[in-house]
Formats: sequence, C-alpha cells, structure tokens
Amino acid sequence: MNKKLKITLITLAVIIIVIVGAFQGLKAFVGSIHDQRSCEWANIDNIEMHAKLDIPKVIKSDCNYSEHTNTKMAYFELDSTALNTENYIQANGLTKMDDTSQVDSQKYLNLDKNFTGDLALYFRKNSYQLENTYILLDTSSHKLWVTIEYED
Repeated sequence: MNKKLKITLITLAVIIIVIVGAFQGLKAFVGSIHDQRSCEWANIDNIEMHAKLDIPKVIKSDCNYSEHTNTKMAYFELDSTALNTENYIQANGLTKMDDTSQVDSQKYLNLDKNFTGDLALYFRKNSYQLENTYILLDTSSHKLWVTIEYED
C-alpha cells in the first residue's frame, strides 16, 4: 500500500471512531436525563421527555419525588409574557375542563395552595407502558402542574 492510501484509511477510521463515540455519548447523556428521578439535575428535561410536553420559560417552580410511590410531582409558574396560551394549549394537546370537580387535588403538588379556583383549566392524561402522566394548566394564573407516575 502506498503512503497516501494508509494515511487516508487511518484518517477515515479515526473520523468514524469519533462519530460513533459522539453518538454513543449523546445517547448515554439523553438516557441519563430520561432515567433521572430527582428534582435537581435535568428536572424540566426529564418531565418534558416523560410527559411529552414543552415547558416554556419558568418564573418559579417546585418539585417533589417520592421513592415510595415512584412519582414525581412538579409545579411551575410560567412567564406570561413569553407564553402564547392558545398555541401552547393546541401544541400540547390540552383539553378544557368544564368543572373543577374533575380535578383530583391529590395528584398535583400543592394544588390547593396554588390554584386560583377559576374555570380556566386545561388537562391531559397520558398512559404509556404502565407510566402515567397528568398535566394541568391554569390559564388565568399561568400555572402548570405535572405529575409522572414512573413505570419502574
């Protein structure tokens, strides 16, 4: 083999190894976010992945994870200046609630403390492979509650 061919093959092999390594690293990073249960590192990303929900700019939040029930409950106060409510409701598949009796306050973190009582509630429940997610949006106060009951 001539010298140019050897250099080309070695360069090509190094490039392939770097690309495969970068892909594997990205895959591991995304997997670690998905598997995260705590309310600290990558909390919003984890919630977005499991609830299949976009969480816009947040002013204030609270979160609690229970190992006993394997459930994460989160509350977000959204920045109303950065939120187009109609588009958000449509993009995230939320459905308007007709009355507050449909709301199970035990499913949401501090709902009794943070709920305004207005009938401007939008809801969505997802079930996927024994994992349940509950989403509640109060459009009058721009507050969002998300609960994830993890499968494992």
